[in-house]
Amino acid sequence: MRNRAICQRAKRLRGIVLFVFPFLLCLFFVLEVAARCSDMIQFQKQE
Repeated sequence: MRNRAICQRAKRLRGIVLFVFPFLLCLFFVLEVAARCSDMIQFQKQE
């Protein structure tokens, strides 16, 4: 009985990870793009 509860918790955790991981990847990508854009803007201002 206890094993089943652990298994359900693991399934739920895996579902959360599968849901959150692409979101984090997307967030990281957006931050990377934003950092590059701000660098380009600063570079243009220097000229």
